Amino acid sequence: MLPAMILANRILGFVNAPALMQKVLADCIDTSVDIAIYARRRAAIIKILDAAGLEYAPMEGTFYAFVKVPGGDDRDF
Repeated sequence: MLPAMILANRILGFVNAPALMQKVLADCIDTSVDIAIYARRRAAIIKILDAAGLEYAPMEGTFYAFVKVPGGDDRDF
């Protein structure tokens, strides 16, 4: 029975938040996270890409960089 309940929770987890997560969230509602380290990392990545003269999609809310391949062909690159 327990494996079936675990499977059902995984399948339906995207539809509704599990009860345990709702209780955890209630305890964490006033918690904050310092995201300054990510802003510094993103700034460092941007600085490196700009110095290298590479084109990239603007990073908004993340520090992942989608860089345009020099020469336009990723296989040759």
